[in-house]
Amino acid sequence: MNLTIRSITDDDLDYVTDMWDRHVSEVGGAAFDPETRMHIFGGLCRCLPALTSVCFVADVDGVTAGFVVGAVTKDAKDGSQLGDIEELYVKPNFRRMKVATALVHAITDWMREKGASTVRAQSALESTPTRAFWSTVGITSNSTALSDFTQPPDDDAR
Repeated sequence: MNLTIRSITDDDLDYVTDMWDRHVSEVGGAAFDPETRMHIFGGLCRCLPALTSVCFVADVDGVTAGFVVGAVTKDAKDGSQLGDIEELYVKPNFRRMKVATALVHAITDWMREKGASTVRAQSALESTPTRAFWSTVGITSNSTALSDFTQPPDDDAR
């Protein structure tokens, strides 16, 4: 197996957007509507110069297998640099081949080069395999975020 990790290019933008949409669907979310698709595409475009955001793509034997997106920002509390892994996806037929591990190492190395003292990732609380993966690459749980995903009432219902 020949695994290559590289920065995203213009030619990858549509395909990576499609993979991101597929990932959201796999975890139970709705397919991207046109506005969401353009938002994601625009975010990926900001990764092209790799100044404060980056997207790495994994190719296995010349086939795009996955991607990771992240950014480095300044912590409002103490001014330190924080790395946030925003999205990680590997196509099902390339899982358990260390593709995700290679992507995470690439992005965390990039974040450290940009001065990040902390690297964060989010994982669903009930996803034991995902949390176990993050632990194996050195990212462990230090907090729990609680969210309310209920929809606000329609204006007509008020």
